[in-house]
Amino acid sequence: MRLKKFFFLALIITPSVFLVLAIYSRRERVNDEAHRSPKFFAEHQKEIVAEWGNYVYVALKSTNQIRDGIGALISSNSNQCHLSDHQEQMLEMEFADFFNAYSIGTYESYCIFRLPPHVSWNWKTNGCGFVTRRTGAKEELDRYFHEGPNFLITKFMYIFLTNSGYFPTHKLPPAPETMEARFRQYVFLFSDCTFFSNFWVSVNFDRSKLILTKTRVAPPPLFRMPFYPIQKPVAATVDLPFPNLGSVGSGFYIPTLIEFDNSMANILNSGQELLTADAFFFVNPSEPDSPIPVLIRLYWSPADDRWLPDELDVGTIQSLAHRYPIF
Repeated sequence: MRLKKFFFLALIITPSVFLVLAIYSRRERVNDEAHRSPKFFAEHQKEIVAEWGNYVYVALKSTNQIRDGIGALISSNSNQCHLSDHQEQMLEMEFADFFNAYSIGTYESYCIFRLPPHVSWNWKTNGCGFVTRRTGAKEELDRYFHEGPNFLITKFMYIFLTNSGYFPTHKLPPAPETMEARFRQYVFLFSDCTFFSNFWVSVNFDRSKLILTKTRVAPPPLFRMPFYPIQKPVAATVDLPFPNLGSVGSGFYIPTLIEFDNSMANILNSGQELLTADAFFFVNPSEPDSPIPVLIRLYWSPADDRWLPDELDVGTIQSLAHRYPIF
């Protein structure tokens, strides 16, 4: 009798369980599809950008306020003890140079930050971040030719900068003789108006973050540093530790083409301790762009006695921004 009751209950309960699971699965699938829909994406993007736009920003032309904001960011850091007085003063100057590089709009102001005087540099050995030592080979270029204009343009730039003869059908401008001249031509000829006065207009310090680290091993990628708790993925938001609508960085998607001789890897390989300063800011560009999260990694070069930039990330995706800062 009990066995019959058991089978009877099983016949009733089992379909009910499957029905509940099916309803839940369908609901989750519908929610997931909704979160991927263009309408949901657009609404979410609009809400997030509006929230970022409501933050309090300090005009980059307000030199004293910018200096005070940078000073407060550094002095409030729990690891400030990692810095000597000289390193702290130089870090304040480097952040100021960083903001000037993308707001004043001259090659000279850009180079003070990106290619500082008396600091040796070269083209990256891996070219554009995709392959090692083979960038420029026809088979590698063909591999990325159909993967989107950004990949192609990056390869295109590397060919121009290294004076490769590939892509003969494209009318490349003649490459200047010196590395500096080539880089200048690259910055202004292909920046798509990235460098002009008032590109970055203002910065928010209320939500800025600074992580000072001393290490003897290679640090995690900049976009993995714990500025904030991991963000819950919604629409374009990705699960990274900072507010974002995606992530585009110099480590891969818009890779940098240059590397300092006294690089982070060389400092570590020489047996020295590496000191890094990773920072997060909300930056407000000029129209038509909206406020964006910006991440910058600086490191201390003992041989150069100064901070040098290593990595730049922007917390949005390329379809949402009209311009990106060339790094």
